[in-house]
Amino acid sequence: MTRDQLIIQDKTIRKLKRKQQPSSGGSTEEELTQVLRTWTDVTGKYKIEARYVSRTEDQVTIKTDAGREIKILIDKLKESDRDLLPAWQDASDNPFK
Repeated sequence: MTRDQLIIQDKTIRKLKRKQQPSSGGSTEEELTQVLRTWTDVTGKYKIEARYVSRTEDQVTIKTDAGREIKILIDKLKESDRDLLPAWQDASDNPFK
């Protein structure tokens, strides 16, 4: 297999993974952690393909396929991306955490 064939296959795989993105309107954490999706900043200028990892009250952690974890302030994300995030719950009162 040639290098060009591998690059085409990689692009095809990424395209298929993006098609599996959850619809807007809130998603479960499990759905978001399994799906590679394009995250966009509020300006629409910057985008990155990554999976959801976790969130706090004011920021979200995402992870690229290359393994890079990125923390982003939620108010810096495009509104449609914010709408996908599961509700944040303060776990400080949970004795099992």
